[in-house]
Order: sequence, then C-alpha cells, then structure tokens
Amino acid sequence: MPGKRTPYLVAAALVVAGAAVGLVVGLSGGSSKKKATSTRQVTHIVTALLAPPPSDAAPQVSPVQAVFDPTQKATFYTVSVQAQAGTDVTYAWHLAPPPGDPACSKLTTLPGAANRAVWHVAGCSSTAGRITVAVTTNAWACSATASGAKSGLGPRATCKKI
Repeated sequence: MPGKRTPYLVAAALVVAGAAVGLVVGLSGGSSKKKATSTRQVTHIVTALLAPPPSDAAPQVSPVQAVFDPTQKATFYTVSVQAQAGTDVTYAWHLAPPPGDPACSKLTTLPGAANRAVWHVAGCSSTAGRITVAVTTNAWACSATASGAKSGLGPRATCKKI
C-alpha cells in the first residue's frame, strides 16, 4: 500500500505549498521586500511541515508485563517498544535474585524474541527478585522493571537521552 499513498501525500504537499504561496501573495500588498520576507517565512514553515519527524525522538517503552505459569514454574516477561522506523533497538535483561537465594537466577531471553524473557523459579526459596530490561537505541537508554515472579504490570519505563 505504500505505493498507493505516495500520490496522495505528494498532492497534499502541493496543496499546502500552493496555499502558502497564495497567502504570501495575498498578504504582501505588492511590496517586493515584504513578499521576499514572507516567502522565506512560508518556505520555512512548509519545509518544517513536510520534513520527517526528528530521528532522535524517544522510543515508547511499555511497562514490563509479567505472566506466571504455574505448570512451568516460570514467569514470562514482555516489554513492547515503538521507535522511529529504521532505528535499531537492543534489549538486555537482568535479574537481581531474591535476597538469600542467589542460586535462584535462571533468567533467559526467549529465542527469536529479544523483548521477552523467562525466569524459572522451580526450587527457589523466594521469588522476591527484581527483573530489569535495558532498552537502547542510538540516542536513548530506557529501563523498565518488574518485581517478583507474580503476574502483573511493572511501573512505567524511564528513558534518558545518551
């Protein structure tokens, strides 16, 4: 469908540009100095309107969603990310094991799904660990967390420009 939308986008851009030129001519009152200044201003506005969004916009990172599966004695964690088209997104999952149970640390990323991880809690004396996922792009470092192995939604993710 991208090929079918292109003529409409071009037509819309031409309409905006034509309206801007008409506005300049109508407001210039015949003075070439005013016309040149107004044309420059309108050209700047039209260029800004037609330019793609800045590539350094922060990605939208969801809170971590946790789903405990009692049959597998495991909690599955998922984070969703929306970033600018063409932006490389990387994920790094980390588990801080429960206090007093350092062996309860089997957190793995799901094959083929870097935005998903699983914490196997079979044999753990506690499930009070903390799961963190670092989401990075070329310009942003984001972090989202979940506490424990129970099903639920973690707090809002945070992002900082790098």
